[in-house]
Amino acid sequence: MEETIEVEFKNLLTEAEFLKLKAYYDISEELFFTQENYYFDTTRREVQKMGAALRIRLKSNANEITLKTPLEEGLLETTEPLSLQQADTFKADKKFPTSSTILTKLPFLKSVEDPLYLIASLKTRRAEKQLTKDVLLVLDESWYHGKHDFELELETSDFLEGKQFFIDFLTQHQIPTRKTENKILRAIKTQQNEMHRAQE
Repeated sequence: MEETIEVEFKNLLTEAEFLKLKAYYDISEELFFTQENYYFDTTRREVQKMGAALRIRLKSNANEITLKTPLEEGLLETTEPLSLQQADTFKADKKFPTSSTILTKLPFLKSVEDPLYLIASLKTRRAEKQLTKDVLLVLDESWYHGKHDFELELETSDFLEGKQFFIDFLTQHQIPTRKTENKILRAIKTQQNEMHRAQE
C-alpha cells in the first residue's frame, strides 16, 4: 500500500467554462484519458459514516484500489495496485477483492455481517496540466446514472496557499464558486433519485 496526503479544491463547471479552460491552457484531446470508478460500502454505510470513500479505479494503463479518509486539512489517500487478473475478475463479478490489504484499514468489517457491495459507478474523461511546481489542474467530464457534468480540480501540496490559488484562479477566469460535492456523493445521490422515481 502507498499513502499520500491529497489536498484538492473542486468546482463544478458549465460546458462553456470547461471548453474555455481547455482552450486557454491548450489542453488537446490527446491529453484526455478515460477511467471508470466503482464505489463500495456496506449496507450500514460504515465507510460513509467514517467520512471515507472506497473505490476501484480502472484505466487503460493501470488499475487500483483507493481508500480516502479525512484529515484536518485534506485527505489521506491509501492506494493499492490491482493486478490484471484481479481487474478481469472484478469486471466479471463486480465484487470487491477480499484479498485487498486495504481492508485492514476498515476495522468495522470484522464485526459486521454485511460485506462490501457496489453502491455507485462513474465514468470520467480526464486531462491534467501542471500549472506551477505545486499546483496541478485537472479537468473532468463525468457520466453517472444518466447524468453528465463538468468539473475543475486543483491539486496542491499546501492547503492555505492552494486555497488562495483556487480563489484567484476562479476570479481570473470569471467562474462563480459553486458548492461541489465529491464524485461519489454525486453518483450516489443521482442513483438514489433514480431508484425513488422508479418506485413511484
